[in-house]
Amino acid sequence: MQSSTRARNGMTLVELLIAMGLGSVVLAVIMAVMLFSARSFAALVNYADLDNYSRAALDEMTMEIRQADFLVSGSPTSMTLRYSNPTDSTQVWDVQYVYHPADNVLVRLQGGARRVLLEECDFLEFSFYKRNPAANSFDLYMTAPFPLVNPPECKAVQMRWICSRQIMQQAVNTESVQSARVIIRKK
Repeated sequence: MQSSTRARNGMTLVELLIAMGLGSVVLAVIMAVMLFSARSFAALVNYADLDNYSRAALDEMTMEIRQADFLVSGSPTSMTLRYSNPTDSTQVWDVQYVYHPADNVLVRLQGGARRVLLEECDFLEFSFYKRNPAANSFDLYMTAPFPLVNPPECKAVQMRWICSRQIMQQAVNTESVQSARVIIRKK
């Protein structure tokens, strides 16, 4: 008779506390794994998104630099390129790329049109190169320190930038780093 009443009484307080403690530990482990997985997934998505924006900006800038007639002016945070219409040499226009470090954006300006090419850009730098004066050499060397002495002598533009985002409002960053040296082909 005693064993049948014991089976009907349920769990003792000690058994209940042990079960709750083990359940809490298992739940904490599951939550930690889920949080780590969510942060990793967010980091991958952020990196892919930043990389797509960086590649699109780099593709557009590369195409435009290659088609430019010459560099009008340049600094570490901006450059202005001149273009002319191949069929009408009287038609010329300038395209300017300006990096605003306070806003973390790279902007393309043409006439009155302003378009943001990159957002969340923590660092951007332009460098300018001219041809090596040695015959039969394809080396490039950097132009004089800024301001450029003779911008139309520029043969190549190097761009470097870093874009980043915070993940889940934490200081862990997802970064996309880009660097390219582009030759002005019309020179």
